[in-house]
Amino acid sequence: MTRVSGLTMGFPCCGAGRMLRSRILGACAAVVLFGAATAAVAPAAHGQTRYVSDELVITFRTQPSNRGEIIRNLSTGTAMELLESPEGSEWARVRLNDGREGWVRRQYLTGEPIARTRLQTANREVERLSRTVTDLREQLQTAQRERDAASQSNASLTEQVDRLEQELAEIRRVSSSALETAAENERLTELNARLRGELDTLLAERDRLAENARERWMLIGAGLVLGGVFLGVILKARPRRSGWL
Repeated sequence: MTRVSGLTMGFPCCGAGRMLRSRILGACAAVVLFGAATAAVAPAAHGQTRYVSDELVITFRTQPSNRGEIIRNLSTGTAMELLESPEGSEWARVRLNDGREGWVRRQYLTGEPIARTRLQTANREVERLSRTVTDLREQLQTAQRERDAASQSNASLTEQVDRLEQELAEIRRVSSSALETAAENERLTELNARLRGELDTLLAERDRLAENARERWMLIGAGLVLGGVFLGVILKARPRRSGWL
């Protein structure tokens, strides 16, 4: 695309008088600017973008000549596509954004937007960057809030972990004590069973000894009775002596 450069000037749109006046003004401008402009503006490659520079209004013609019919006037900053720029010619064939093609004086074209357009573009970029900065600040604040919340959650989780570790240590201690108590109970139960068995054995032995003693006393009693009877029989069978008195 291409834009126009130069001094501010107005041109009539149609009519013979207007065309004559346009040609005169164009010729005057060409005389003043041609020397410096033609030296500064080299032939440009086709398809490049050019802009109407400074505060200027130029004619957009059907032919590369001041005799060409004026299609319209182009103001500063108008973008167009460069189609042809014959070497040694003062004219360049361009295409507007609406598709119309025509010729403009080459010295009024520049490859960069004018300062006002660049300033507007820069201002839009500044606004865009300002919005981006604002969005980034909001994202940063959100991230900081999330970080603070995560820190608080981490502290809470740390406290819970410490509490659970203490509970686990207490459970282990109680479990260890319970296991020791269970083992002691089992040992005492076995000891009790063994002692009970020994007691039952002793009780049975005592009963047996008591039964033997009873039987022995019964035999002794029976022997005494028999001995008494036998002694009585002997005493009765013994002859009595007379004359003892």
